[in-house]
Amino acid sequence: MRRKYLFAAIALLLISQSGAFSAPVGLDGLKAGFERKLGEVLQPLAERHVKNLATLEQALTRNQKLEEALLVREERVRISLFEGPDVITELADSPKQLGVLNARFRREALSVMRPWELKYENALLDLLTVLQRAAKLEEALHAKKELENFRESMKIRGINPAEDAREATVNVALASSGSKAEAPKAPEFMVDGKIRYGKREGFSWGHYPCDFVVKFRKAETISKIRFLLYDLEKDRAYTYKLYTQRRSGGKWDLVSDHSKKPSKSWQEHSFNPRMVTAVKVEGLGNSANKQFHIVELEAR
Repeated sequence: MRRKYLFAAIALLLISQSGAFSAPVGLDGLKAGFERKLGEVLQPLAERHVKNLATLEQALTRNQKLEEALLVREERVRISLFEGPDVITELADSPKQLGVLNARFRREALSVMRPWELKYENALLDLLTVLQRAAKLEEALHAKKELENFRESMKIRGINPAEDAREATVNVALASSGSKAEAPKAPEFMVDGKIRYGKREGFSWGHYPCDFVVKFRKAETISKIRFLLYDLEKDRAYTYKLYTQRRSGGKWDLVSDHSKKPSKSWQEHSFNPRMVTAVKVEGLGNSANKQFHIVELEAR
């Protein structure tokens, strides 16, 4: 039993010394590391949002919409002064253009915060266990109170683990969800929700190298992509690269490089939740012929 909790203590030490929270073990260290990490991931989003608000303010001023421009300026100043997660509280929803920008900013902020919130919650649970087993009851009470306060703050911001689990079951890459597919041949097959296919039909394809792209109806928060490669021949293997795109027309971010890793059948890739507008599979090779085939692509 002592060995089990020694492992827990070591895990806490590794968390604190890793990129998750660069802080000493203990409640104060975990809190400081967590707050520092949130500040790091939110700062570039907040700076970009402030620039977007400044642009909107200028446009409203040019159009003599001075009252609306003043509201935008007030919001821009407010956001500039906040640090950490407080930056997304009480975001204004009017005028309409300001509401649209704020809604997008909040979605993006919650997306980058959520992975670190989960890590912090797990770290608090581990710390509480270690302190209880070490009979450090006063410190354990502080850790328990911090855990309760943290969970309450997530509820206030609208974060619900049960809702996260429900959303994870939704495949946003379906044509029925508004997504559109692009491929050299028969793009509609990889977003139709069907995985039954034949030797000559039921899949998207092209002569490699070629791109298979699925564009979502709107930006979605996803943490998993999987797709089915033609697998009616057990010895056939493909090579590829997988990318995501955060905003329409933006750069492609590499998720996984299988250019030198022959792959078969279902391919599954998980990552920290992120806002994505499109997914791309770059087909690079096929051990059987000069074509690349995707039966279905899913994003959750």
